[in-house]
Amino acid sequence: MKKEQVYFLWGDESYLIDKEIKDIHTRLRHNYGEVELLYLDGDEMSGRQLIENLQFTSLFCEQRMVVIKKPAFLGKGKRKAARNDELRKAVEEFLLQDMEDQTLVLTAEEHDNSNPLVKILDRQATVLQFKQASPQYITKWAQEECKRRGLKASAEVINLLSRSGQDMYYLENLIEKLSLMTMGGSLTVQDLEEELENKEETRVFALTDALLNRNLRSAFRAYNQLLEQGE
Repeated sequence: MKKEQVYFLWGDESYLIDKEIKDIHTRLRHNYGEVELLYLDGDEMSGRQLIENLQFTSLFCEQRMVVIKKPAFLGKGKRKAARNDELRKAVEEFLLQDMEDQTLVLTAEEHDNSNPLVKILDRQATVLQFKQASPQYITKWAQEECKRRGLKASAEVINLLSRSGQDMYYLENLIEKLSLMTMGGSLTVQDLEEELENKEETRVFALTDALLNRNLRSAFRAYNQLLEQGE
């Protein structure tokens, strides 16, 4: 049976996943008023600590929203397997309980069909996938972001943004920077080209970020791209 207050958001577009988390929180606030928002690090606690945090009831808010982003216990890794099993069981135990006053959001980069908790989430949670945004999506999004800041951008400028290959967080920060530089005026192709980093130049940062996040798939992807570049 589906639980309306459990979400499993997965995919490689972190910007869109974070946007969905904000949207869920906004909807809850619209329905219930003040909503406590809590982010938990699922890799830095025991199963007992996790279940205690999930079962905690706020004295000041009618509703509570708990977010656990990219925990190792939703992946395939065998690192700290015993702890991951303990954490998975803690979440499974929590899902058996009444959740009228709490919303749980779990995120992952991949959908691991062999993971027992993922199988449960497929049955009980609202599961949403967020693939890397297409150039068509980014085109519309970039137009709206520029318009919101009063920044005038030609179709050529928008096309350059959408075809850059950069992630949406990078593009959002770039649009904000260019808006401040031009004081909300017109953005030229030259302005953009001077500030837009070549994606190949940022692969090394993608590699180090993936290693720090213990994301094996993304790390190997960035590593192989660097090799292809002769780095």
